[in-house]
Amino acid sequence: MEIYYKNSKGKKIYLDRFPYIVLDEATLFDSEWDYQANEASTQIIKFTKKMKTKDANINISGSTKEEYYKNVSMLVSVFDTDIISAEPGELHVGEYYLSCYFYKNIKSGNFRNVKKSTITFSVVAENDQWIKETCIVFRPGTVHEAGQNLDYPHNYPYDYANGLSSQKLVNDSISTCDFEMIIYGTCANPNIRIGDNQYNVDCVVDTGEYLVINSKKRKVYKKKIDGEIENCFYLRNREYYIFEKIPTGNLTVVWNGLFGFDITLSAERSEPEWT
Repeated sequence: MEIYYKNSKGKKIYLDRFPYIVLDEATLFDSEWDYQANEASTQIIKFTKKMKTKDANINISGSTKEEYYKNVSMLVSVFDTDIISAEPGELHVGEYYLSCYFYKNIKSGNFRNVKKSTITFSVVAENDQWIKETCIVFRPGTVHEAGQNLDYPHNYPYDYANGLSSQKLVNDSISTCDFEMIIYGTCANPNIRIGDNQYNVDCVVDTGEYLVINSKKRKVYKKKIDGEIENCFYLRNREYYIFEKIPTGNLTVVWNGLFGFDITLSAERSEPEWT
């Protein structure tokens, strides 16, 4: 099970091998839910997750004192990049990651003039949940009527279909999931039904463009060929909630079959699954 940190600029540092080893005795993987109780009946009403701080003890080493100093500076620089940009990084453990900041460190008395030391870093997570992302791919169906096909712009080995297409989506997580849906052009007014909900935007997505629906960020936008971002939030179908989370279970996905799209589910847990 790999452990690494990827900061907001994409710089990755492994924390399970030389020169950085995160130690198991830290509180990093501890979990706690906050709860709200009805004082009159002493019954618990609901559980929530709030911003939490944790500790991560990281052993840093080098074959020489100079290499050790360099490794310490590198690690702090990777963490501080997120602080400066105010964008969280991702602490990955196996298939899961925690969106967080490493905002503080405490060094021991023997920090200098050595080739190894343990530094305690403080970590803060706005949402104290570990996330596993799973991407499900949906591609245009195969049309059976000659002369009715449209070429797909991303060189897939088949053409668009003209009839309705359906495919299964399995959400086997323990709760509903946030999602990011990426719809590829060419298509007009894309409409996708998942279970009992519809995700529909009244816009045209040209060849080489794509439309993004992100439930967690509450954003709907189109990435144009020239790189321009067009806000499409106001073009959403208001009859259905476009940011409705994907429910658990075996779901049927229905669309007209004339375009392809990807759905990335973000499953959340209090701690990573240990394998």
